[in-house]
Amino acid sequence: MMTSADYPIALPPRHALHEYRIERVLGHGGFGITYLATDSSLRKKVAVKEYLPAQFAIRAEGATVMPRTRRVADDYRWGLDRFLEEARTLARFRHVNIVPVLRFFEANGTAYIVMEYEEGRSLASLLSGPGRLSASRIRTLLEGLMDGLARVHAAGFLHRDIKPSNIIVRSDGTPVLIDFGAARQALLRGGATLTSIVTPRYAPLEQYQADAEQGPWTDIYALAAVARHAITGEAPPEAPGRVRKDPCQPLIDSDVDGYSELFLSAVDHGLAVHPEDRPQTIAAWRQSMGPPPADAAVLDDLGEATPAAARTRLMQAPLTQAVASPAGTSLVPLRLGGADESQRVRLASPPPRQVGPGRTKRLAALGVVLLAAASYYGWRILPGAGEPQVADVRQPPAAPMPSTPVPPLIPKPNGAPSSDGRVVPKGDPVPVRPPANPEPPAGQLGSIDELLSKSGQAPAGVQAPAASKAGRDKTLDIARQAATQAKTMAELAEKAHRRGMERAGDARIRAAEAAKADLAGAERLTFDDGSSYAGQRADGRRDGLGVAELRNGERQSGEWKGDRLEGVGVLRAGDGRSYEGEWRHGLPEGVGVFRLSREERYFGEVKSGQPQGAGVRTVGDGRDTTTRAGTWQNGVLEGPGVETTSSGWRYEGGFRAGKRHGPGILVSPDGVRFHGTFVDGVADGYGVSVGPDGHMSSGEWRAGSLARADD
Repeated sequence: MMTSADYPIALPPRHALHEYRIERVLGHGGFGITYLATDSSLRKKVAVKEYLPAQFAIRAEGATVMPRTRRVADDYRWGLDRFLEEARTLARFRHVNIVPVLRFFEANGTAYIVMEYEEGRSLASLLSGPGRLSASRIRTLLEGLMDGLARVHAAGFLHRDIKPSNIIVRSDGTPVLIDFGAARQALLRGGATLTSIVTPRYAPLEQYQADAEQGPWTDIYALAAVARHAITGEAPPEAPGRVRKDPCQPLIDSDVDGYSELFLSAVDHGLAVHPEDRPQTIAAWRQSMGPPPADAAVLDDLGEATPAAARTRLMQAPLTQAVASPAGTSLVPLRLGGADESQRVRLASPPPRQVGPGRTKRLAALGVVLLAAASYYGWRILPGAGEPQVADVRQPPAAPMPSTPVPPLIPKPNGAPSSDGRVVPKGDPVPVRPPANPEPPAGQLGSIDELLSKSGQAPAGVQAPAASKAGRDKTLDIARQAATQAKTMAELAEKAHRRGMERAGDARIRAAEAAKADLAGAERLTFDDGSSYAGQRADGRRDGLGVAELRNGERQSGEWKGDRLEGVGVLRAGDGRSYEGEWRHGLPEGVGVFRLSREERYFGEVKSGQPQGAGVRTVGDGRDTTTRAGTWQNGVLEGPGVETTSSGWRYEGGFRAGKRHGPGILVSPDGVRFHGTFVDGVADGYGVSVGPDGHMSSGEWRAGSLARADD
């Protein structure tokens, strides 16, 4: 961890910069310093980037920054203007793969950009760890980064400093570009040493040349260098050393497994030494890679594990109704929880059984514990603004999740009887039943065996075909059709995911503006219980920008109309849960992001305070992350959808009440594809397993167990 002693010209800890309190240095380079800071208004961590090009600027007395000499004063100011210009542009971007800019301002003779502090791990730390990232993870990261860069390039700007340490991988696996090189051109104009402002091995040749033209091809080279590092474990040699005799062996000629030739050739193309030999746009480069594999859209869990004590598996309740109170009384705390047991819907979440190299003969339920409730929390309106309403906000404590061990696999000899007397077809492993689990809390399903023992009935309209080639073909066809519908719906959900992230960024910016100490026309009201509202009003009501704060730490901030949030805004509960996005009539409605913990999030369409419509939900437990994409009703997945885990499982098919239900395809980490019917989360009906080698086995399943195998 860097301290002020490591970088003496940095602002000291606890230094106040408007409403931001400096905590420590996050990083520094030839053109500035980035700090971790605390926003005292929003009570959240932010990253603050200070323009301080060390080549021709110094820290004078106190916090003031000034040019080193009069000779470089014009260059210093020119670079400062470019820094602010890029900040204005980045502030307009709302993209999941670009660090959100919250605000920017001039002070101390220099300028500052305030950005979201992206929690997660840098790609540099991931690449330096043991092992290699899988091909699907690398392609996933690359797809997201190309999306973000395309937006930046379309606005006429470049990143100019893409490298693993400037890519943060969030806990849900999405990559985000940070630390745009806004001041690099200013350093060149001021005659800085070229090698002092490039990142060796990632910077292309034109960044070593003061008069060379830069463009999208510049960022493409750097991103291709990052991709090569992820694939091979090493970054390419420095660009100047590749001009005469290139020691960099093309990936297409290397012994690299798991990647298509098109993809490897595209990475090589992006690493061409001379700019004119590279793809000129992100779109052209992406097209040359060929289509991503089916699992490349999965958001893998690449982030740091959350300590067990900090995790929760329950969404205690979505955000809901705002209500009025009698005139002259204080504000009532908002509730992100508050459903009684009659309102709670809990779904089972045992981990899936692992499958060996043989065929799948026993499928376990795979899912997440979701809690969807319809409780009401209340704001009381300003004095004289309406009649009282009462909200029942009882909130029972959340029970801990029972621990479910993952059962080991022990292959049986071909045709050997299993522990329960059934004959297992040859080539199929027999899962050993795990030890019994402790009694689960009321309302939750316990061990995997309890789940598998539950019986179910096949959905109406799905017949079990006879054991014949025609029967197998029919089963395969039905499951494939369901999978196609599920993938189509998942694509819509991913679009809603992106829209939700964009509007969440808008909401954070408006919340920050609402919290400004110099907000025009702002008034402050304080109530007897310590609650307060600071912001704009009209006709005795909250109207405009403002922040309402409760004594327990709950806050609503953003755009208000008629005493309610209307437009975009942020709600942060005292326990860290939050909603960021669109509001209608005091309710989260439109698109936005629910954050229940570091490992529980929902991105997408929202109605009446709940996930409703197309969206994506991610839930992790520190070891595995489950992602579900599809259509949500009252907080649970309904209809066609896609479910994936970072451990490699993937399901495409129907859902009912948040569980797999109806025809679908379940793919195991080792590539075995089960085609069949599911009831309440487990296989039930006729099913066909297809191995990676194309070998098929089939039979009749009941409540997750193979009841009869075909000959």
